[in-house]
Amino acid sequence: MEGELVLNALVKRVASIRLDGTPLRRPNNTMSCMAHLPIAMEPIATKALAEPV
Repeated sequence: MEGELVLNALVKRVASIRLDGTPLRRPNNTMSCMAHLPIAMEPIATKALAEPV
């Protein structure tokens, strides 16, 4: 549920999200985990953020 809230907030504020390096997986036999996931985000224009959603 918290992840959904974060993603919804990002959708309103970020124009694009892209991988910005090599992901590093954390060894785990139970589930797939990332130890390091470098990303770069491009914000939406400042004017668009000032408008109520």
